[in-house]
Amino acid sequence: IAGASGQPEQPENSAKQGFCRDWSECAHLALRHQRGFRHQEISARTSQNRGEYILGNDYDYINFDEAAFELHPDYVVNDVLTMRLADRQGMLDLVSTPRGRNWFYRKYLELQSSTDRAYVQSGRSTDNPYLSQEYLAAKIESLPATRVQQNIYGMFVDSGNEILKEE
Repeated sequence: IAGASGQPEQPENSAKQGFCRDWSECAHLALRHQRGFRHQEISARTSQNRGEYILGNDYDYINFDEAAFELHPDYVVNDVLTMRLADRQGMLDLVSTPRGRNWFYRKYLELQSSTDRAYVQSGRSTDNPYLSQEYLAAKIESLPATRVQQNIYGMFVDSGNEILKEE
């Protein structure tokens, strides 16, 4: 929401609602809709600073986009996000471009074998009819092979920085 100055306006009671202290600290978008007696809100918050801007809220559904790039995944997912869903028995949706074989890869493998509690899907950008095939073809030609495999074909590619555990 932009004010007369062109700068975002902070809602009047934002401090009480747990919004960011300063608009430059994080992105927040809230769309509210009154439907019957139930108030519905769609909001977007950042997970930076170990998810501090998410604390104090509860949700029915969380879509965590680009989850593989989270710097503190165990804490943010297990201690922040899942606890925001607890009182409503909400759903957590982890979505991401792969980033090597990190925690997101391990979660992918874990959930892939748990069809009773998870839905897992992967795909190639080239299969998306809404993306420019010409643009993708140019990227396939210009990017290194591992970046193409990861960013366009959605594959979990070894980065070479994985630590091998001794069995």
